[in-house]
Amino acid sequence: GDKLLELNGESISERTAEDVQFELMNKDGCEAVFTIERGEIKINFDWSSKKKIVETLKVGVEKTIKDGYGFDFKLSSEEMVFIVNKISVDNSNGVKVGDKLLYINEIDASMIKIDDLQSMLDTPGRSTTLVIERTSKI
Repeated sequence: GDKLLELNGESISERTAEDVQFELMNKDGCEAVFTIERGEIKINFDWSSKKKIVETLKVGVEKTIKDGYGFDFKLSSEEMVFIVNKISVDNSNGVKVGDKLLYINEIDASMIKIDDLQSMLDTPGRSTTLVIERTSKI
């Protein structure tokens, strides 16, 4: 089953199920934001707006000699994060345009400069592990 990780942005890993249930039953208003873990996918549900789902996915990608990984990143103008800008071939293993890069091979992407990112993607070896964040509208 799913594992509940956070309630309204606060970790509940140290709390009992009864404590969490009590908070939900006695909460003012009707808004509750859950973060759940489903295997390698983490999903945030915003029940109040019902407008978006934020998924965090761990994706293994492989490059080919001809096409590399098949996608490009750009630095977002709104936030200091890398987002998938273009997908040129379908070997991206589910990576989509607009996905935010959180980690590359367990290195925090917010600590990486654009030149370093390109260098990391160009290094020898065929596979890389990405952790990406995707926001979808319902």
